[in-house]
Amino acid sequence: KQYSYDGKYYSIQSVEYDDKENCHMVFVSIYKSTDDELICELEPCRSMDYWGMVWESQTYNIWFQSADIGLLCYCMSDDVWTYDPNVVRPDDIISKYEDIIPEFSNHQPRHTYQQDENGYWVAVDTIPSETNSTSSSIDSF
Repeated sequence: KQYSYDGKYYSIQSVEYDDKENCHMVFVSIYKSTDDELICELEPCRSMDYWGMVWESQTYNIWFQSADIGLLCYCMSDDVWTYDPNVVRPDDIISKYEDIIPEFSNHQPRHTYQQDENGYWVAVDTIPSETNSTSSSIDSF
């Protein structure tokens, strides 16, 4: 378990095979600490490229580091975390890999999962496809 800065939320990571991606993916389930209610699930990257995740120290943002797509930040709004390609990385999000990994371009997030009206978890695209353009400004974490 990894807790948010104030302990209000916690995350559990798992690795599962994803037929759509045709590989093993990292799944992150986010729960409310008060009642262990599952409120969001993320699929940020392939497991073979996953280097880790960290909660920001003063927000509910979660940062993921992946060898193939670089640094991804998922920001929370109304108990849903979604990929935000424009968030500014705070100074306390650091990495020992920063000096050896070049900046990444053409990064694409995976999926965010939300409960539908029947209570089923469904994949939701994190950003529209037209915004998945090449970027030269993404940092590695």
